[in-house]
Amino acid sequence: MAGVKSLGVSVLAALSIQMLSAVPPARAADQGFAPGASQIAVAATGKTAAVAPVPVTPREAAPRVLSEADADLYRRIFDLQDDGDWKEADRLIAQLSDKLLMGHVLAQRYLHPRKWRSTYKQLKGWMAEYADHPQAGRIYKLSLRRRPKNWRMPDKPDVLPRRPRFLEEAAAEEEAADQTDQEAEEKAPKVLPSKRLSRADARRARSIKYRIRRALRRGHTLVAKRMIQSRETKRLLSGAEMDQAKVQLGTRYFFDRREDWAREWIDGALKRSGEYLPDGHWTLGLISWKHQDYAKATHHFQAAADIGFDDEWMDGAANFWAARGLLVTRKPQKVSHYLSGAARHARTFYGLLAARILGREIAYEWATPPVVAGAAGKIVETPRGRRAMALVQTGDDRGAERELRN
Repeated sequence: MAGVKSLGVSVLAALSIQMLSAVPPARAADQGFAPGASQIAVAATGKTAAVAPVPVTPREAAPRVLSEADADLYRRIFDLQDDGDWKEADRLIAQLSDKLLMGHVLAQRYLHPRKWRSTYKQLKGWMAEYADHPQAGRIYKLSLRRRPKNWRMPDKPDVLPRRPRFLEEAAAEEEAADQTDQEAEEKAPKVLPSKRLSRADARRARSIKYRIRRALRRGHTLVAKRMIQSRETKRLLSGAEMDQAKVQLGTRYFFDRREDWAREWIDGALKRSGEYLPDGHWTLGLISWKHQDYAKATHHFQAAADIGFDDEWMDGAANFWAARGLLVTRKPQKVSHYLSGAARHARTFYGLLAARILGREIAYEWATPPVVAGAAGKIVETPRGRRAMALVQTGDDRGAERELRN
């Protein structure tokens, strides 16, 4: 859904209250459940809406600091380590010809929340070698907690000098913009009730929930179903946590076009714990809308919006489609309420759409700022810049940004 940033103002200008009552919700494209911006294109006539092209600012080609083979190896290594497959990751690490990103590889391993417990010796060694990396602060703090008595202190993080004032001001403005969702944060979903468990059992419960999510992410619905129905899961998880897992399974069934199974699992979960599970209401809303049961769909979209999501994209989507459903079912009294709820999320697709429908100013500069000639070449002259460009090649844009901000 990040592609919304490339939509032109001309697209939004063409949208109106008629579109609000004409566009059907699209099938969820990923685990976020929200229809992607590119899917919102079908009008009541059944024709595809015209999208005006956005002028593209010519860019200087980014330098490639890794070979294609190494970039691919790093991508696979990061994925394997995310799942805790250290043996296979080590096998691929041995094939690397350029060890430029080994600091990031080891940091991912040493900071893994479940599959790896780092020793002080490992952390101290990492700090000695990679203190200028963006993970250095976290690893330094962890190493202090793991340091045995009478052992030498680890090296301190090597941070960049304080940013110039104009960059500090820009960061402050960005932070202020991020606080526009304060009202939405106050309406965060209720915390799921959990059982009082020993530390060991709490760890087992977290592991079960993680393994259920992983199985569903990989499409292994039968594995997830058996885990949900196991005695161990029922012993460790509260009723609401069990229902959350059932909603996750039902949503996966929906992705797999098994809508009857999806309804069966999600319906039961919502009857018991619906006040905690906005994503269950969202999925049933999509299913009901697909089958033209607009009243039921609207009920679920409203419930999802009223409970609220932590994710601003989902919260904006739920509010928008609640408003849209109310129009379709000829109950316009609360349409503006839900549109305003969507418009709070000013940096999401549905937030922009709702703001335009409400006649609010959309104060964004959509053009890409020009890049100073030779800037990319200058970046790779520094160790941080070189690593950042390498991370871009592996697809880790956020990691690259952290390198340059560190």
